Amino acid sequence: LDNLRYPLSVPGGPEVCAQCFGDFELFVNGVPVHFKYNKSKEVIAFLVDRKGAQCTNQEVIINLWEDDDDHSAYYRSLMKDIQDTFKELGIEAIFDRQRAGASIIADKIRCDYYDYLAGKPEGINAYKGEYMQQYSWAEETGAILYDEM
Repeated sequence: LDNLRYPLSVPGGPEVCAQCFGDFELFVNGVPVHFKYNKSKEVIAFLVDRKGAQCTNQEVIINLWEDDDDHSAYYRSLMKDIQDTFKELGIEAIFDRQRAGASIIADKIRCDYYDYLAGKPEGINAYKGEYMQQYSWAEETGAILYDEM
């Protein structure tokens, strides 16, 4: 009933789903989204992990690259890749890009992690102790979820 009252996608529009348990994957109408750069997917994973909070460019860069190199030019390329890919798929409404940061519009996607946090049975049943396994920065959230298990 909650989905009927608050639809996850625009009627006739694509359904966007984020899978956080296990390895991260983003789907549009059940098909995995492919970006030009692999790191673009990690940026989206980081923004999904932040549950819709606006993240500064510097915050994303510091968390995704754990070194002192300047990755700002590459990061700008990733943002362009994300915007272009989302526009091509017709899902640009899930992504809020500002000059100084970006965020995912959390209520416009379906996500197993968000369902888990909301106490929905499908989210609780989906969690098997693994959270975004491929990203080291996700270990903190994974540990919190594991402790709650």
